[in-house]
Amino acid sequence: MVIFLGMVMSACANEALLIPLNWSKAGGQIAATTDLAYGSDARQKLDVYRPQAARRAPVILFWYGGSWQHGDKSYYQFVGTSLAQRGFVAILPDYRLAPEHPFPAFVEDAASAVRWARDYAEDHGGDPNRIYVSGHSAGGHSALMLALDPQYLRAVGLAPSDIAGVVSLAGPTGLGNLRGEGLKGVFPPTVPDGAFSPIALAPLHAATAPPILLMTGLDDDVVYASSVAKLADSIRAGGGTVAVKAYPGIGHIELMLGFSDSFKGSGKGADDMARFAGL
Repeated sequence: MVIFLGMVMSACANEALLIPLNWSKAGGQIAATTDLAYGSDARQKLDVYRPQAARRAPVILFWYGGSWQHGDKSYYQFVGTSLAQRGFVAILPDYRLAPEHPFPAFVEDAASAVRWARDYAEDHGGDPNRIYVSGHSAGGHSALMLALDPQYLRAVGLAPSDIAGVVSLAGPTGLGNLRGEGLKGVFPPTVPDGAFSPIALAPLHAATAPPILLMTGLDDDVVYASSVAKLADSIRAGGGTVAVKAYPGIGHIELMLGFSDSFKGSGKGADDMARFAGL
């Protein structure tokens, strides 16, 4: 089944195919608290995964992908569990989806979830002064937007300096990823291109952004590794701190397999995120 699942994921960028990775349950050392509200909308809820003995542990928020139009945090229990097993208090939020809620609604929701984490981290064994933001694909874009456009955190009384670090796993980097036919309802044509392009925002704000880790699969045919490299160059040109972790033989969805112990050759993304946070 593991081999078959890997083949299917290689062929189809459908996040729902990740659900079988939740079938292996964590042991008793991980506690989960689900469906906590961080806003009034039905989609503004989050799940928290933490080590049972967590005390002032680093906190990491993870936003899933799905082209900003679909997805559910319940698909990603394996991510929360994997990060908690490595010492994080992991927070997985849902967020409002396009086309009903186009940009910037999902970035605003990301900022609100960080505000919640800052306010309630200690209640779950986390350190409010060590908050990391991360995400895969569309979720990685939201994490980058929080780092590279201060207006969203400012709106919730925070600043990029309140984030300890950013991890983007195959997050779209610029207009080449974002003005496609399938995203018409996500980024309205009335919104200026530079408003949602990390590569355009980096020269303006990278100097005040937290350290950034960009993770990419060298076989990714959705967000090309070359695009990720260009974003890294733009961040450096803007005075920011960035590292790139590239995984040979790994595609877009396969990058998520690094959170599952069942896939030993898939980059072990959770391990790299833990190292980035000093765990």
